Amino acid sequence: MVKNKNSTIQLVFILSGAIVAFHIGAGFSSGQEVLQFFTGFGFWKSIVSLLIAFCIFSISTFLILNKIRKLEKKDISTCYSCISTKYMSRFLMFCVPVLLYLIYIVMIAGAGAVAQEHFGVSTLWGRIFMTVIILLTVLNGLNKLVNIIGSIGHIVVVMVLLLGGITLVSSWQNIFNDNTVLLDNIPKVSSSFIISALLYGGFGVLTGVVFLSGISNRIKTKKQCVLVSVLGNGVFIIAALFLSTSLLLNIDIVLGYQIPTLQLAQNISPFFAKLFTVVLFMGGYTTATPMLWSIVSALEKDEKSLWYKVFCVTLAVIALLLSAYPFDVLLNIIYPVIGSVGICFILDMLCKNGIYKVKNLSKH
Repeated sequence: MVKNKNSTIQLVFILSGAIVAFHIGAGFSSGQEVLQFFTGFGFWKSIVSLLIAFCIFSISTFLILNKIRKLEKKDISTCYSCISTKYMSRFLMFCVPVLLYLIYIVMIAGAGAVAQEHFGVSTLWGRIFMTVIILLTVLNGLNKLVNIIGSIGHIVVVMVLLLGGITLVSSWQNIFNDNTVLLDNIPKVSSSFIISALLYGGFGVLTGVVFLSGISNRIKTKKQCVLVSVLGNGVFIIAALFLSTSLLLNIDIVLGYQIPTLQLAQNISPFFAKLFTVVLFMGGYTTATPMLWSIVSALEKDEKSLWYKVFCVTLAVIALLLSAYPFDVLLNIIYPVIGSVGICFILDMLCKNGIYKVKNLSKH
């Protein structure tokens, strides 16, 4: 009994950590994601927004994990059919790869912004650098991809949390400053903090379905689903609150920059800024690489075929060209679009779950 309890606790911590690592990708670690979705609304409204997002994340994660864990066959088509209605699952099969590709373009633009704001060079060099290393990884196939990314994700999480913690401790006295005028100049994904929270929830849930289907086979009970969903998303939302508050306390420093966290790092020390620049590139790499691979593998399964290589290069080059637009502008346009689709998916999933329960009750 004690052994089973210990193994459950260990499993919950491992999978919760994986959820945190998944959410803390390049958009989050840049600070731009948090800035536009939460920080721009001020301290109290950002807390309410984050609580709404937490509820959306936790409930949706539980529903997805609890449904998919029972499946014997866990390919993405079957997973979509299990958690959503017939027409929504068909739509997602076509739509999600396109949306992931749009996020991939945002990540390449982010690499360009990091290169420009830290090294003072053209965004093109950062975009080319990121494109090349991602392309080399994806051309080598899935096995090497998993090995490389698995060891990087946790480093990104630790560094982002460290940045937020140090900044909060060193600048807490700024909480009494009136930043209303500065906050009005922050580009927001919506004029409403509630809609912003809903869009963020939709974005996180929709982009996380494939990831959750991958970890669902390790979950055996409904209780484990609940614990993983609440703990994993709870820790992530606390991290988001830390980062959002850090940005708010230093809004005069970060405003106008595409990579706000880089300015926070520079404020700590030049060495920390250099270290965090590496982390930002790593975060972009771990976020963008699986996305390009998943899109290409949807078009061509055989990683050794000529068409696989052609799709890799073609999609990478197109993204390189489209990422010439500013990182913050692309994020402000693309993320809300994905969030809107995500909201529709969540409503559809809740509807299907409700109909399923009603049918079960009618049988009894």
